[in-house]
Amino acid sequence: MIWEERAKVFEAYYKDKGGITFATIYDAIDPKGKVQGKWENLGGPSAWGFIKIGHTDPTQSNGGTMTLMLMANNYYRKTSPITAQDVTDTGFLNWMTTFEQAVTKPLLSSAGLFANDVIARGPAAYDFVVVYEALGIEQYKNAVGRHGQALRLIYPAFNLYTNHPLCLVNHPAITAQQRDAARKFQAFLLTPDIQKLALTYGWRPADVSIPIFGANTPFDSTDLKAAGISTDVGQEIQVPSGDVINQLLFAWQRATAQ
Repeated sequence: MIWEERAKVFEAYYKDKGGITFATIYDAIDPKGKVQGKWENLGGPSAWGFIKIGHTDPTQSNGGTMTLMLMANNYYRKTSPITAQDVTDTGFLNWMTTFEQAVTKPLLSSAGLFANDVIARGPAAYDFVVVYEALGIEQYKNAVGRHGQALRLIYPAFNLYTNHPLCLVNHPAITAQQRDAARKFQAFLLTPDIQKLALTYGWRPADVSIPIFGANTPFDSTDLKAAGISTDVGQEIQVPSGDVINQLLFAWQRATAQ
């Protein structure tokens, strides 16, 4: 997610290199590159200062951990799960370190709190931020009302979904009545009407047969479609093993400790 005025300047500069991508953002913030992380070198006002990135704390927030996975898969440009060897590669570690040097501190522990902070502090503190699609939808009008400009919502080339599973616990302490109630609740949540209700809050249904567009929900908003809401959300990546995620978090901690 990026502020509209910044998006126009950035896209004009990188129009021949794919516009706004992880690769072009890295090119812009690379201290050894032409832009050197300054908006004025991209053609923006000098008052915009340095390019500022935002995401939540990966050690406390699911969204932050997902951000690191996005960074890795977009670095390697692949949908298959990243490996421990990928995570410890010197080139990737240097790439991630450069990104983290441009991240606004302190990091917040909640995606919701973070999205609120982005709107409250605005482009003075954040330029590019990684958030859930639903939070971008939720905060769109707030951004316009508070800062007088829209937000642009952009999907990375290699992307992933965050799932919110319902778990049925298999344990001797669970009675037959409780198990039956849980199954009925699960069936209720998966009915078409309830799945469609998720769309009104900016969430995509778990039932992939439910159309995302055409149900007169925020996904059909003319403004949000102009901002970037789309059926094309990039190629879905595969989540790596827990051990690799732990290695990724350790690599991030090393990168941010420098």
